[in-house]
Amino acid sequence: MALMTAKHSLLIVVPQFPDCFGTMAFEGVQAAVRRGVKVELVLSLANIRAIETDPAYRAIFRGAQLVPINTVGEWCGFCVDSKLLLLALAEAI
Repeated sequence: MALMTAKHSLLIVVPQFPDCFGTMAFEGVQAAVRRGVKVELVLSLANIRAIETDPAYRAIFRGAQLVPINTVGEWCGFCVDSKLLLLALAEAI
């Protein structure tokens, strides 16, 4: 839903995106980028490397800013147009 409703900015914090959502859930990232939405993905360094080395991931996340985070766990957070934030606890490393 956040990918479809964002108008200006979308912040997605998900250290382990395949574990939390799977790649199908992020196919809307490209649609948001094409609409002019600034998309920032905060991911584990390992997931950033996976995106950078996998052509399918690179296509899905093209145009999104990738930012490393130093936590792991099955949790996520979203901030849509600076109005909505959902978070769960994470396990720090």
